[in-house]
Amino acid sequence: MQTILQNHLDPTFNLALEEYFLKEADLTQDLFYLWRNAPSIILGRNQNPYHEVSLLYAHEQQIPVIRRISGGGCVYHDLGNINFTWITNDYKGKVSRYQAILDPIIETLRDLGIPASFHGKSDIYLEDKKISGNAQGFHKNRLIHHGTLLFHTDLSRVGKLLHQHPLTKEKSSIASNRAQVCNIYPTLPIEKDVLTFMSEFLKAFEERQLIPLEIRRIEPRELERIEAIANEKYRTHSWNYGETSPFTRSVSIQGVPVFEFSIIKGMIQEINAIDPDFQNIKALLNQPFLVSTILKFLQDHSQKEAILRQLFH
Repeated sequence: MQTILQNHLDPTFNLALEEYFLKEADLTQDLFYLWRNAPSIILGRNQNPYHEVSLLYAHEQQIPVIRRISGGGCVYHDLGNINFTWITNDYKGKVSRYQAILDPIIETLRDLGIPASFHGKSDIYLEDKKISGNAQGFHKNRLIHHGTLLFHTDLSRVGKLLHQHPLTKEKSSIASNRAQVCNIYPTLPIEKDVLTFMSEFLKAFEERQLIPLEIRRIEPRELERIEAIANEKYRTHSWNYGETSPFTRSVSIQGVPVFEFSIIKGMIQEINAIDPDFQNIKALLNQPFLVSTILKFLQDHSQKEAILRQLFH
C-alpha cells in the first residue's frame, strides 16, 4: 500500500489530485492518504448547490462551493476536518459496500481510544452522533472511497451553510440527509492538535494493515497535470454550478410576486418580470446565477437584503 504526504489546502487542487489518481495515475498498489481543505463546501456529484447551500452566507464568508466526482451529500470542510482517500484496483466486494472499506478506519480510531462504530449505509458515528460521512466513485476498474473525520471543525458554520432551500422547484437532484454531528477532539484521551492526530492515525492505520506504507512521490509533471485538471474543471462555474438540473427561483415582496428566474446550467436563462418596476431585471439574462451577479444589479435597492435571502437563503 502507498501513501502520499502533501500539505495542499486548496480544495480545487485536492479534488483534482483525487481525480488524477483515480483516472490517470499508474497505480499498482492501493493508495491511502490524509488531507485537509481550507474552508469550503464540497458538493456531491448530482446535487444542486442552490438547493443545498446557503449561498448568501457562503458569499459573505468567502467560502467556495466545489463539486466532487463522487455521489453522496454536501459537506463543509475546514482545517479542523480530516479527509481520507482510499483508491484501489481491488474493488470487488467493495463497490457500494462501505463497511468493507470503513472497518479498518473504525478499528484505527478505536486503537486511538475513540469508540467509533459503523452506522447506516455509509457513516461512522461516535455514540449517537456522526463524525464521518463517506462517498465512492468508480472509473474503469478502479474505485475511490473518500470520507471525512470531524476532528475540530467549526460546527457553528455547518447549520448556517448547509440547509435546503424551500423554494427550489426541481426534483432531479440528490438531497443531502442531515444528521447530528460532533467532533472527535473532545473525546480524546490526551489533548492533541489536528496535525499530531493525523500523524498518529496514519501510523496506527499502517500498523493495522500489517504492511509498511510506501511513500508515493508526486512528480513535477504530475503536479502540472493536477493543476490543469483543477483549472479546467474544479475552478470553473460550468462544473461547480453548471452541472445542475434546471429549476426556478421566484421573489416576492410583502407577499406579492415580483419576478421569477429559470436557471439552466447555473445560468439565468429566462426571466418573468411580474412587477413592472422590475422590468429592467431582464438585463440579467444569460448571466451566472450567483450572489455577486445579483448584487451588482441591485446595488442600493431598498429590498436588496430580502431579495438576496429569497434567492440564496
